[in-house]
Amino acid sequence: MEREEVIQLIKSARQQGKVPNLGKADLRSADLHGVDLRGVHLAGANLSGANLSKANLLRTNLTGANLSQANLVEARLHGANLTEANLSGADLTGDRMETANLSGANLHQAHLRHAILRAARLNGAILTETNLQSSDLSKAILDGANLRRANLRDARLIETDLSGAVLPEANLNKADLTKAKLSGANVNATNLREANLYQANIAKTDLTKTFLWAAQLNEAILTEVNLQGVDLHKTNLQGANLSGANLQKTQLVSNDLSGANLKGADLRSADLSDANLNNANLSEANLHDARVTEDQLSHARTLSGATMPNGTKHPLDPATGDQPGGKRKPDVNRLAEAAARLRKKSE
Repeated sequence: MEREEVIQLIKSARQQGKVPNLGKADLRSADLHGVDLRGVHLAGANLSGANLSKANLLRTNLTGANLSQANLVEARLHGANLTEANLSGADLTGDRMETANLSGANLHQAHLRHAILRAARLNGAILTETNLQSSDLSKAILDGANLRRANLRDARLIETDLSGAVLPEANLNKADLTKAKLSGANVNATNLREANLYQANIAKTDLTKTFLWAAQLNEAILTEVNLQGVDLHKTNLQGANLSGANLQKTQLVSNDLSGANLKGADLRSADLSDANLNNANLSEANLHDARVTEDQLSHARTLSGATMPNGTKHPLDPATGDQPGGKRKPDVNRLAEAAARLRKKSE
């Protein structure tokens, strides 16, 4: 179909109060630059190689459409339905795609630099080798998405759901992942250097081959993560929850672990030289053969039940009543006081 034919069809349908229907239309290499396609039904249409730059595709139905190699630079795709659409190699630079549905879409090697994808649905989408540098994916849903070798440098991923996402060799250098969900994600050889992971949830994730140099992990949820042998040089772990984490032979030199929860963490042979352990919870932690001084440990909030660097067991803390397994001894004095108060009320 030619450009004028498409414009006339849309105009005619709208005048009749109908939804313009171009479903399964052959629009290969069509010039639709700047055309108003708002709300048009384009499900299953073939738009491969088409010029849709600056087109208005607000809330347009593009389910299953073929947009491979299409030019969509600065197009408006806010709220568009692109479920299972083929966008491989498409140029979406600077596009506004807030709340768009891209579930299961193929965006292999697509260009999305500076694109705005806030609150977009990308669960199960293919984003392999996709350029998302400086894009905004805040609050987007990417659970189960394949982002292998994707470029997300300087991207905004605030409160983004990346649970179970595939991220091997992806570049997230200096990305903002504040409060993001990464639990169960595949981050093998993922570059998270200097990334902001403040309060991010990375629980039960294998981070052994992840690059985390100078990353901000303060107050992050890192329960039961595997960080064995990882170089965490200059990484901020202030207030992080590392309970049950595997930190064997991990490089924690000069790290800020103040206020961190390391309860039950495995720190055998870890290098904690000059690390800040002020107010850290090291109860039940295993510090056998760890490189750490008595002075450093003296600033910890508790060492109750911890295995010390020399292999000895630290006594249980009488102040907290901590016992192995996270149990607490009953506070006899408090129980007696409570019983006395109850007796006084009944009199």
